[in-house]
Amino acid sequence: MYQGASDGFLAPTADIEHADLAWGIDYEAEVAVITDDVPYGVSEAEAGKHIALVMLVNDVSLRNMIRGELAKGFGFVRSKPASAFSPVAVTPDELGTAWHANRLHGRVRSSVNGALRGDPDAGDMSFGFEHLIAYCAKTRSLGAGTIVGGGRSPMRTRLAARAASRRYAPSRRANTERPRHPISPSATAFESNAR
Repeated sequence: MYQGASDGFLAPTADIEHADLAWGIDYEAEVAVITDDVPYGVSEAEAGKHIALVMLVNDVSLRNMIRGELAKGFGFVRSKPASAFSPVAVTPDELGTAWHANRLHGRVRSSVNGALRGDPDAGDMSFGFEHLIAYCAKTRSLGAGTIVGGGRSPMRTRLAARAASRRYAPSRRANTERPRHPISPSATAFESNAR
């Protein structure tokens, strides 16, 4: 788990730009929740009651920068650039039976430049949102509007995303100030078989 910056996000369908392909751009299609006010030291049993909204996120990582950053003891900063969120967020009750046990159950599809790269079941999260929220709130309260990402999906999806990041053809767009190479992941899509 890492604490990310909230000073800017990508638009849902914006290109993910980075100056150097050697940084190892990668993305993770995830589910995220937005909380209401969460009290200091909330228990896991109570934490799920503070989930106000559910949305999707393209969580971007620069894999080849992570190890060096962690070795310095700084945590994730430069290796976690801006992410993109879905254009809408919904309340858990609007998801019907697809939302249970503080997890969203259904397929989360992601693509790069139009090619399908991941299709995991979002319910296969390593930790439920109640656990993640309680973990964050162990030593502090969380203000309304706090975004908690669900983390990456199972390994098969991570590997597909990593392989995709190596195969795309960067744009030749001119930029004289700083070279950037865009990758265009679609806004992740969710599909549930639940009724």
